[in-house]
Formats: sequence, C-alpha cells, structure tokens
Amino acid sequence: MGKNERIVEAIVGALRFRDANPEKLASLTESEWHELLEYADLSHLTLALGTNCREFLPEWVRDRIDENLRDNRARWDLVKATYEEVQSAFLSASVQHVVIKGFTQCPDFAPSPHARFQSDIDIYCPDGSIKQAVETLRRIGYEAVGTSEKADHLPAMIRRGDWKWCGNSYDPEMPLSIELHHRFWNRRTMRLGPEDLQQFWSRRRVRRADWGTYPVLHPVDNLGFSAMQVLRDLLGNVLSAHKVYELAYFLHDRATDDGFWREWSATHNDDLRACEAVSFCLARACFGCDLAPQVVEQIAILPRTVRAWTPLCGQGSLTTHRRSEKDAVWIHLALVNSFRDKLAIFLKAFWRPPDPYKVLVESAAVHGGGRWMQYA
Repeated sequence: MGKNERIVEAIVGALRFRDANPEKLASLTESEWHELLEYADLSHLTLALGTNCREFLPEWVRDRIDENLRDNRARWDLVKATYEEVQSAFLSASVQHVVIKGFTQCPDFAPSPHARFQSDIDIYCPDGSIKQAVETLRRIGYEAVGTSEKADHLPAMIRRGDWKWCGNSYDPEMPLSIELHHRFWNRRTMRLGPEDLQQFWSRRRVRRADWGTYPVLHPVDNLGFSAMQVLRDLLGNVLSAHKVYELAYFLHDRATDDGFWREWSATHNDDLRACEAVSFCLARACFGCDLAPQVVEQIAILPRTVRAWTPLCGQGSLTTHRRSEKDAVWIHLALVNSFRDKLAIFLKAFWRPPDPYKVLVESAAVHGGGRWMQYA
C-alpha cells in the first residue's frame, strides 16, 4: 500500500462518506505530509482532499492545494478548448464518437471539473469510425506516442510542442493527449464479464452544458463503464484511488434514487451487474458510502471470497501506478468458473518465463563451461 500505510489510511479515512476520520491527518509529520501529497497527486485525490478537508490541513498544505486548484480551474479552459477543436474536426469528417471519463464524470461522480484533475481526453469510437478518427487527429497535428498497454484503446495521441515538465501536475499549459477507445470491455483478456457492451453505444445521449454540447453515455451505462474500469484496474494491479472514490461519490449520492436503480436492474444483465457489484463492494469498503438496496442485494450474491477480501485487503489495492501487488488475483480466481481460465490467471500472476541469458549462464556454470561465457 505504498511506502507508508499511515499515508493511505490517513487520506482514505479523511475522505470516507460515513465514519470519516480527518483528525488522523493531524498526526502526520511534515515528511509524511510531503509523502502524502506525492501519493495524492499520483492517485488524483489532492483536489478532493483540499476541497473536503481544508480545516484539517497544515497552512502550507492548504496554500499548496489552493495553488493547485487555481491552476486546475485555468486548465479546465484548456480541456474545453481542446475538446471543442477535436469535436469540430470530427463533425467535419463525420466521425461518430462519445466522450467517456474525464469531464463527463461531473456532476455525477465529482462535483465540478474545476476540482477534478484531467490529463487526457478519452473518446470512444465505433468500429466504423475509429480509423477515420485517427486520421482526423493526424490532420490537425496529433501523433501517436508510445504504445498502448491496455487492450481497449489505441496509443495516445498528442501534439508535440516546446512545453516542458516543470513538476506541476496541474500546469494550465500542459497539453492534453487524446485516447481513442475501440471497446468498453475486453472479455477475452479478462476471462469474465459480459460478452458485448455495444448497447452502451446504442443508448448514448447528448449532454448540454453552458459552453456547448457533447455526446456521452447514458447515465446507467456511464455507471457501468466506470465500475468496469475499476474492476479492470483492480485485477490488473494498476488501480488509482480516485476511480474508487468517484464511484463511491456516485453510489452515496444516488443511494435513495430508487428510479435510477430500478432502471439499472432492468437495463444491465446478470453478468454486467455481477462485475459492477465487485467495484461497488470495494467502494463501500474503502470510502464508507451508502448503497441502494438493489446494490446491497447484488453484493450479497457475490462469491464469499470477494465479500471477505474487500474489507481486509481493499484499501491495500489503492496503490499508485508505481507499485504492483498480486492480492487481487484471488478476486479474479473467484470470479471465473472454468479450470482453464483459473489456471491461465494464476500463471499470469505468479509465473514468468525464464530469462534465456540467465539459464545459459547457470547451465555453463554447472557444466564447467563458464570460460566461453565471456564471449556471449
């Protein structure tokens, strides 16, 4: 759970929706505060901490987060301008798309884009538009950088320029990358979950804001996609705490919205609801959110391993992307049924192919041929 368990416990405890304990922040030393801010930046919880726990922060921490909030408000202007340009280019090229994650999470998962960190713009395009989307972005100056480590989107695209990193994650001038997604869930890789989520596309909506309109997922499907993102990252050992926190925010805020949850139960099938319930269970364990009765019922039918794991190990999954844990493999194993899938998941988590060079060196040493290895 990072280098210091007190750090994660302190920030997660302070941001709980029930039984919050922000007073624990007062016990941190100055060096631990520096470590906490580093963790908060990497896990995208800094702005939420500054907004919700201001009175419990040392003065120098308040000043630092106030500066982050000012920069992020200015950065929101860049987010809007970047998307508006991309949207205009897509309309001219007849590229169909929906915006996912990012500013579309406001206000359901976060109160305002001013207080939500965003480093890229995520866009989903159906099969008939994804190639045209790439070409359209290239025409307006974007190019692919690196390779994609995830199976659901293409390599990120960005405009190269003279901007340089100066240590400020909220720099208003830091350019945004564009990530083009071509699927909502990869069952083949994950070995569980719904076969197809194309109904998300067919139920898309247009949202109107004071600065313009943009296509988004239906609210029920946006919850589903957000929950599936948490599950994917949990099982992949790359879960960022802000995704769980924002999911808990939604669940807590909508806990008494019976109409929404009736629509959720009727719209999402058994496989999808079962996967969502794992993320809901994790959100409650970590951030103490209220849950609708329909969600409680869905969690109750999860495998016993999942329901036992989340209160014991769930908070430990809120690591930054700099560290990888294998605890969640037990969740993954509990969620799949076939022996073949269980074996594949186990081997992927715990077995790595041997290093050919190392094998060669060890073999030479055993057989007395170490001398020629100097030429290898």
